[in-house]
Amino acid sequence: MSVMRNPEHLDGDAGGSGEPWAHDGSTSRQQRADEDLPRVRGRTRSHVDVEEAQRESEEHFNHLVETATDAVILLDEHACVLSWNMAAAKLFGYAEEDALGKQLHSLFGAGGDCAFVEEILGAYRGPAKCKRIELVSPRKDGSQASVEVSISRFRLGDIERLVVFARDLIERKAVEQEIIDSKARLEFILKSCRAAVYTAKPFGPYQSTYKSASIKDITGYEPRDFTGTPDFWLSHIHPEDADYAFDEVERIFEKGQHEYEYRFLHRDGTYRWIRDEMRLVRELDGNPKEIVGSLSDVTELRNAREQIEASREQLRLLAARIESVREQERKKIAREIHDEFGQALTGLKLDLRWLEKHLPLEEREVKNRVSSMLEVIDSNIELVRTMSSRLRPWVLDDLGLAAAVEWHLDVFRKMTGIECILSSTLQEVKYDDETTTALFRILQEALTNVARHSDATRVEVETGESEGNLLLEVRDNGRGIKRMELKDAGSLGILSMRERALNLGGEVVIEGVRGAGTTVRVKVPIMAEEPA
Repeated sequence: MSVMRNPEHLDGDAGGSGEPWAHDGSTSRQQRADEDLPRVRGRTRSHVDVEEAQRESEEHFNHLVETATDAVILLDEHACVLSWNMAAAKLFGYAEEDALGKQLHSLFGAGGDCAFVEEILGAYRGPAKCKRIELVSPRKDGSQASVEVSISRFRLGDIERLVVFARDLIERKAVEQEIIDSKARLEFILKSCRAAVYTAKPFGPYQSTYKSASIKDITGYEPRDFTGTPDFWLSHIHPEDADYAFDEVERIFEKGQHEYEYRFLHRDGTYRWIRDEMRLVRELDGNPKEIVGSLSDVTELRNAREQIEASREQLRLLAARIESVREQERKKIAREIHDEFGQALTGLKLDLRWLEKHLPLEEREVKNRVSSMLEVIDSNIELVRTMSSRLRPWVLDDLGLAAAVEWHLDVFRKMTGIECILSSTLQEVKYDDETTTALFRILQEALTNVARHSDATRVEVETGESEGNLLLEVRDNGRGIKRMELKDAGSLGILSMRERALNLGGEVVIEGVRGAGTTVRVKVPIMAEEPA
């Protein structure tokens, strides 16, 4: 092989004379050959590397073309197909083996009959620049494809090539149509919705960046009034609500969404109650992007709510008054029954005893009749006591709440056979009549529910005081009340317990555990007994 002379070899090391080839002939040739061999190998290796890089580049390019989502068609100067990727096969229906080597018009028809072919062939005749158009192209199965075509002509040396990119527009047009339809639906919804939709900046003064047209119906102002002035929204909030509203908006950064109500100055000079429901939109990195929400006028709703609440309060006071009057009537009737009938029956009994004692011994039949009458009178005296106690237990008025609770549990145990356990820390003091009556009636109702519905065998009752409140707790070991029973509008017993406690500023909490029983907890404030 021939070895190229290198200028580096001109400086030999024979005695430092600097003359070329100063060494012995055979030794010098072998030495020069050894020195040149790495350089030759390097040049050969570089050539191989270039070819390898070119091959890898071609493979990479072919892979990109083959996996492209757009159809890619490479044509020669005669409009014959040199390359046809999978996307082209899917779009036009021709497999790669059917298209390669074929002239374009033989696949799609004569140029005059096919705008797709005509446009591509026209690119050969026009200037070498990129051309992008939308047109309809036939498919192999005879159907039509709406495509966006990009055509470029280029040269590789003396060889001219044409590359065609085609994209199916059916899906894009469907998406575009869906966007148009969605926009129309959204505009219709926004116009029809009584609430106003808005977007705002996520920092004070929270200037609106968008307000739907409904805002004019709610506030009297145009959307541009809100978007054009940074503090327009905040400056029109009622002075008493401004700080509250500003603080409520800031809660959205912790909760993500929030709703609240405030008064807003209408264009007509009146204040309207506005419900603001908002949500925070964040960037991908988590930083706040914008606030989106809706505003609705709830003035009428709040007025109606206040009227309903006022009516409820009036009805509650009326019910409490009726209950108070009824309790007084019960107490009066119970006293009259106990005193009048009781005394009359007792007097009659004494007279019969006297008569029985003074009858001759031989009047046995009369004595038997008198004894029978005494038994009837005793029975009626007991009936009078029972009726009087049911109307108004005398023990409640004479001995107080603690004794009345103990007495009623004893009566309940005898009537039902249910074991009763009492734990009481009530002081031996007389509480005000209204509180005493309410708590006793709640106990009666709770025990009535136990007897009727719980299937319990044991009841535990606790009474006491805590932090200025009278406490009552009734627990049973029955089936446990269900949630739907607590919400049942027909549960008048539960309703009456709650109303009695509520009238005194207290509360009743009822909890049930399936198979473990029901617990009724009552708490009412202690009121000082009014002086007689």
